[in-house]
Amino acid sequence: MKKISIFAAGMAAMFGLASCESTTDPKLQVPEQDVTAVSFQINEPVYASQELQLQNEDEATFDIQVYSQPDYGFPAAVTYTAQVSLSGNWDKPSEVYDINYDVVQSGEANHTVVMTQKSLATAITALNGYSRELVDGVPVIYDPAGQVYTGPTEGLGPQKVYIRAVAQIGDVESTKCYSNAIELKKVSWFINTRDPGYIYLIGSPQGWNIGDGSMMLFEADDEIGTKVYRGSFNIAADASLGFRFYTELGDWGSDGSLPSIGAAANDGDNKDVTFGADGTVSTGVVYGKGNFQFPNWPGGMMYIVVDLNSMQVTFSDHEL
Repeated sequence: MKKISIFAAGMAAMFGLASCESTTDPKLQVPEQDVTAVSFQINEPVYASQELQLQNEDEATFDIQVYSQPDYGFPAAVTYTAQVSLSGNWDKPSEVYDINYDVVQSGEANHTVVMTQKSLATAITALNGYSRELVDGVPVIYDPAGQVYTGPTEGLGPQKVYIRAVAQIGDVESTKCYSNAIELKKVSWFINTRDPGYIYLIGSPQGWNIGDGSMMLFEADDEIGTKVYRGSFNIAADASLGFRFYTELGDWGSDGSLPSIGAAANDGDNKDVTFGADGTVSTGVVYGKGNFQFPNWPGGMMYIVVDLNSMQVTFSDHEL
């Protein structure tokens, strides 16, 4: 099965982006803010009681089709995402997983919410208490008890899963509302984690060892996919202190690749970093081999944020 669809009957009302009682005097109708309230409808699929086997393939998708939309009082461009629960207790945040990334809206008036089956597997993995982290650069899976897990990672289940759609206008939090929940009775799944991205600090603090991944900067758990990396390191004072960042280990980039992120494009074109009165400084980064140098660093914890969207790096002597 490459695609799972939650089908809905076609309705004339679906051709608009939101239902509207008045086009001459539009006024926002704020939906019910209770997270258990149902503000719009999606249909239950005919296969809800059949076994669904999620596939670990990028092209395998899962979609929800909206049957009736939330009533905001006027036509509005609505962004749809989804939520997953194993218990159906939507008022318990620890029992709800948001699929709000890599979501594509399609279909008539964008009322089909398309997600990957991997994202559904990730939701089930997290809600079942499994996690993964890098230990010395090697991924390790932990079970719900926090112990290293060595069992099967595919063909798990089947188990009951609840899913519902979430609607919102732009970034206006007060417009967020929820559909009815669909119960999928038998979902077979695989362990899949949505891991934070990371880069490596390579330089004098770790001996200029391109194979040493001990100094890593990670995306925050709520910033996965943003390419904003954060790290904090206890770095001793050293007149020759300098480093740059790498996206991968093992090669300095001699093959023409650009795994390095530094102060300038060319090796040896370095930049001295001077902290401001508040103990913080921001400067640009490029894909290259120029080092950031800290001749006046007094030693202690250095907090670093590398933003590869704005191509900026911030250094500080206190938490950012």
